[in-house]
Amino acid sequence: MKDWPLIGEKAHQAWLVASEDTEAFFSKYSEQISDVLKKVLSGIAGFGGTIIQFIISFIIAGVFIANAKSCERGVRAFFCRLIDNERGNNAVNVSIQTIRSVAQGILGIAITQALLAGLGLAITDIPAPGSGYLWC
Repeated sequence: MKDWPLIGEKAHQAWLVASEDTEAFFSKYSEQISDVLKKVLSGIAGFGGTIIQFIISFIIAGVFIANAKSCERGVRAFFCRLIDNERGNNAVNVSIQTIRSVAQGILGIAITQALLAGLGLAITDIPAPGSGYLWC
C-alpha cells in the first residue's frame, strides 16, 4: 500500500492507526468518515427514490394500458369540451399518432443498435455474440 502513487503513504498510515487503535482512528478521521457516510447514505436514498419512482410509473402505465379505451374516451371528452369537437378530436388523434410514432422510433432504434452491436461483435470475432452469458 505504501507504494501506491499519491495516496499510498497516507493510506498506509491510516490503515496502521486503524489496525492498532480503532478509537484513535475514528476520533482522528471522524470528519472524513462522517462526510463519506453522508455521501453513501445520500446515494442509497437517491437510488431508492429512483426505484420507487420507477415502480410507481410502471403501475400508472399499467393502469393506463389496461384502461386504454376508457382513457381515450375521457381525454377525447375533455378536449372536445375544452375546445370545439372537431379540433378536440383532431388534437387527440394527433397525440395518439405522436405517442405511437415515438414508441415505434424508440423500439426501432433499440433493435438497430442491438443488430449493429451484434454485427460488431461478430466482426471482431467475439465468441457467441448474441448468446450472452446465460448460454456459456
